[in-house]
Amino acid sequence: MLASLPFLGGHLVLDADGRVVEWDESLTPLVGISRSEAIGRLCYQLVGGTDVKGQLICTPVCPLRAALLEGRITSSATLTIRSPLYGQLLVQCRLTALPTGGALAVLQPEMPGGDNLVYSLAGLATLATRLAVQGLPQGFIEALDYLLTAAQASAAELYLVEPEGTAVVLVCHIGDARQAFTQERARFRRGEGFPGLTLATGSLLISGELSREARFIRDSVKREGFRQYISAPIIGPSGCHGGIGLAFRIPRPEIQHLTPVITAVCAVLGLRIEAARAQLHESTRACVARWGESPDLTGAVRSLLDEVIRYTGATSGEFYLPANGAPAQRVATDSASVPQCSVLARGTFAVCPAWTTERGVVLQGACPQWLLPPRRAREDFGLWCCAPLVYGDRVLGLIRVKHHLPGWLLPHGTLVLLREATTEVSEALRELNQRTRARLTLSAPPVKAIGAAEVHIRCFDGFELELGGRVVTAASIARKRVLTLLKILTTYRGHFLPRDRLIEWLWPESDPETKRPQFHVVVHELRRLLEPAGARHHWKVVVAVDDRYALTSSPSVVVDAEQFEHLLDAACRCEQAGDRQEAMLAYQRAIALYRGDYLEDEASASWCVARRAQLRRRYIDALRRLAVLYREARMWEQSTEVLLRALSLDDLDEELHRELMVTYWASGRRDQAMRQYAACVRALADELGIAPSVETVKLALRIRAQVGISEVQE
Repeated sequence: MLASLPFLGGHLVLDADGRVVEWDESLTPLVGISRSEAIGRLCYQLVGGTDVKGQLICTPVCPLRAALLEGRITSSATLTIRSPLYGQLLVQCRLTALPTGGALAVLQPEMPGGDNLVYSLAGLATLATRLAVQGLPQGFIEALDYLLTAAQASAAELYLVEPEGTAVVLVCHIGDARQAFTQERARFRRGEGFPGLTLATGSLLISGELSREARFIRDSVKREGFRQYISAPIIGPSGCHGGIGLAFRIPRPEIQHLTPVITAVCAVLGLRIEAARAQLHESTRACVARWGESPDLTGAVRSLLDEVIRYTGATSGEFYLPANGAPAQRVATDSASVPQCSVLARGTFAVCPAWTTERGVVLQGACPQWLLPPRRAREDFGLWCCAPLVYGDRVLGLIRVKHHLPGWLLPHGTLVLLREATTEVSEALRELNQRTRARLTLSAPPVKAIGAAEVHIRCFDGFELELGGRVVTAASIARKRVLTLLKILTTYRGHFLPRDRLIEWLWPESDPETKRPQFHVVVHELRRLLEPAGARHHWKVVVAVDDRYALTSSPSVVVDAEQFEHLLDAACRCEQAGDRQEAMLAYQRAIALYRGDYLEDEASASWCVARRAQLRRRYIDALRRLAVLYREARMWEQSTEVLLRALSLDDLDEELHRELMVTYWASGRRDQAMRQYAACVRALADELGIAPSVETVKLALRIRAQVGISEVQE
């Protein structure tokens, strides 16, 4: 009979060869070996564990270490050990890979609730290290594999938010009953099922007994004998990116103990997703900077295609551009090995389902006419994901990427990643086409066309609406909430906002249920204002999907705040390319648009506070950068005037004070530079009760010592 468990367990650290480099003294009474005796010895020699039948597990070919060497983050087994003090004991042995190449081994009682904090933290450290160097698809698998072992779950799945933000799509599944989880339903709308509820609430959800859980809507999973489910959101700094679900055949009464580890893994994934997106954005920006002056965009298109393949984890791909009925322009990673799309090669984009739906499709095999429901492809043909490149109301082209997906990855997620990548590529392609005189064919007729005249919206200082060259005054609009709704949709342009949130902003402290009829009237009047020739149910400016509303991103709608940001982005790119004259001109044009703070006539509105602060900060930064360019061109007065304007908006910005001190000193006004330092000291003391930073003080000392201007600017 096995002895009771009088100890709490302990841990040991192994090097890459399996030798002990750290030993927890609490293990000494368990195995009868002191720390000094354990250090340097092989782990299996110390533990000597067997399975319940007496078969030796701790051998030179340790199955737990073998699993780590194959790429697993964690592995575990139940061991029977013979302790000289306590006799025969049943323990759980868990190995977790460490970033250094070794492993953390934890021995603890085989009992409910035996999760170990050190074990969890070690696994998280290794997971974060691996995710930092892996592509997103492989990172998803690593995270699920870790959680499946750490939580002792029967199945794990990961889903991502679609670009529209209205639903989540199943991306990965590992564990038992794959077909039950993936075949019945792979997409959940906001609020639908546990994945949809996680998207809607942004919070972790734990089920009761699944057979009685109405919120869990996959009956096939219940029929497979799963008893409990936990769903956690993947949240990054910019919002919710999806979620992770864990399913258990045996209910876990102590499931609450798992939530810190699950939440931590989701947080690591959220940061990794945002880092991957930022890297994609920077890579496409670098491509624009590199190829922006080239007369031939073939190299740029190939570079953009390479970035898409990297982001989605594809093996190959191709890029098609329409060419006025002629064979489409095609760029492929390796034209010899990538089979050409028979439909697009003939220039017949109109029959391509990805082109006509603007959402993308998943195809199995080499022929795009074999349109099948999304599923795993046969290894010999592979699986193709196709997505259009859409910018505003125009489809610019189409990208196809090929995958040989392992069984636990699903094509739905690849399509989501592909659609995210095409957003960045579309913007880069549009900008490249504007910056060059290359013959890049973009003449295909728009899939969508706005029937109304151009809409010009000005938000700086106060709100102003211009339709077809005619200014629409507030007095001419009977319902003031019509303009308020337009202001809100403009502020969040490109984002679909839930109807009830819009109602809360339009009618604060009112019940959204009672205001829905009035809301629909306001929406209708706004649409008729912007599209007097529009047809009901075919509105193109204010669009809706599943009771979520947005202002179209079509170029036919021009917003001065967006023009301002585009000019600032262009100025930054010119600076990076070393074209200071063009950068100066772009900054000047942007600053001229900023007539006052964003929507000053909505000073108390909560929905535009963040946007106003963001644009104000960018305006101040633009003034500072323009002042530096003026100073480098020895335009002292212009530099001084711009910096004084910036300080009038934020006199607590030490960087602005320092730039003005340098400008005064560079123009020979040393005393004025020291007076500016004194003004900085007073402002910080009066408003914040603090002294200037070390950097500011050092600059003042250098100016007072009259060192050379080149040293001051270092």
